[in-house]
Amino acid sequence: MVDQAQRPLLELIVTASCSRCDEALDWLASMPELRGYALRTLEVMAEDALYAAYAERVPVLRIGATELDWPFDAAALKRLLEPR
Repeated sequence: MVDQAQRPLLELIVTASCSRCDEALDWLASMPELRGYALRTLEVMAEDALYAAYAERVPVLRIGATELDWPFDAAALKRLLEPR
């Protein structure tokens, strides 16, 4: 088991008034596999670089350099969380 200090930060790139973003956040919050992980939301409109990369793709789950576009599922999340 990976200890909490070694767990990667999960980042969910979202934007305001986005029902898909709300759905993704709710789904992630319901996943028992994510207990103990830190999840940070990033507003795509907050930075030009985020907007340029993700404006047409939100929500996007990012762990390090690995990204998952919505809709993601439990199998994809499990692969993403496996130790590298």
